[in-house]
Amino acid sequence: MRAIDYRDRPVIEAIVEQHAEEAAFLWCQRDRATDAPHYARRHLARLDERVEAHVDGLRVAGERGWEIALAQLQQHREAGEMFAVAALALGSGDAARIDAMVALAAQKPETLYGFFGAIGWSEPSAIVATVRRWRDAADPVERLLFLVACSLHRANPGSGLVSFLRDPDERVRARALRLAGEVGRGELVDEVAAAIDNTASETAFWAAWSALLLGERARSVPALEAIAEADHPRRWIALEVVLRGTQLERSTQWVRRLSGDPAQRRLVTVALGHIGDPAAVPWLIARMSDPKLARVAGESFSIIAGVDLAYDDLDRKRPADVPETPNDDPADGDVALEEDEGSAWPGPALVAEWWRGNKVRFRRSVRHLAGLSTDVWSAEHVWADGCQRYRRAAAYELVVLQPGVALRSWRGCAGKNQLSRES
Repeated sequence: MRAIDYRDRPVIEAIVEQHAEEAAFLWCQRDRATDAPHYARRHLARLDERVEAHVDGLRVAGERGWEIALAQLQQHREAGEMFAVAALALGSGDAARIDAMVALAAQKPETLYGFFGAIGWSEPSAIVATVRRWRDAADPVERLLFLVACSLHRANPGSGLVSFLRDPDERVRARALRLAGEVGRGELVDEVAAAIDNTASETAFWAAWSALLLGERARSVPALEAIAEADHPRRWIALEVVLRGTQLERSTQWVRRLSGDPAQRRLVTVALGHIGDPAAVPWLIARMSDPKLARVAGESFSIIAGVDLAYDDLDRKRPADVPETPNDDPADGDVALEEDEGSAWPGPALVAEWWRGNKVRFRRSVRHLAGLSTDVWSAEHVWADGCQRYRRAAAYELVVLQPGVALRSWRGCAGKNQLSRES
């Protein structure tokens, strides 16, 4: 008796369509969750299982699964739909299908990020031949995809990285600069730092970001501080890495200077959490009464003290006069997610009472992360058990504390192996 081949069975199209819709939707949810304050590693693993179940449902449906997922991509042209189709194409190893998706992503840049997600989702053994093909491609999009694959799987491309740092395409150069920092290529620090010029460009930002991770401070710190102060799309990334990569005294002086500018009040509130000095807690508690800063102040307090506001009953209900967005009102055209989505509303009096009873455990002028003074052991502990934002902070701290090590990926899928160096 021959083994059952599920492809021989009729496809229930409504179910396959649901697999395509859910794979796209849940991947977008997972993408947001990787930097969310209320997601821990175990929560991300459960979400990974749900995404994989729907992608697998499309695989099991065979050719019809591909057709249905492709039809949804052609209808919506969004990153989530591209993720679902690209995951199928990459998993199949079909060069024609992969090339077609690359061409579509190049035509519709809003979908390219979904292709990146599919690369990160794929088992390295399934895509290594494709990644090698991209490495020497004439098409800059394919060269970019090669670097993205190395980046997401933390694979060191060896001596070939130097040529990508000098690539004629700006997007390729920017990703190569980023990769140098991610995989700890300390011998390239001078070339990386030399790319810090106009801080408004992507290449300059990633050059400064990587240079700091590789141990350079003279050029990277001023550049990252300037990016954080400006209305730059990478300002929040710049803020965290520059504060975690410089001495506490220098960081404190810089933030103190910014505190006099009302336009920088939110940045200052976020910055104090990254600096991690318990001396800032009373100031943060005072900000918890301001609806515009309350939740971000609570988040910074939690990063320092290691307290879960909701679990430890230090939160309160949303103030009645603060509208929730997005809401169920069809007349309200604002569908953007809240800036502090997922963060609890701290109760100022409750937090103040907790602090009075626990502040003796915290040393002023010492950096803290999740309630622990920061060293390699504590950063490893936070990396293993913390929520996603804490794990991101721990990843940065481990690089700063151990120069030359690769930056760990807090966005990675559980159980995924890395690509080989030769990829």
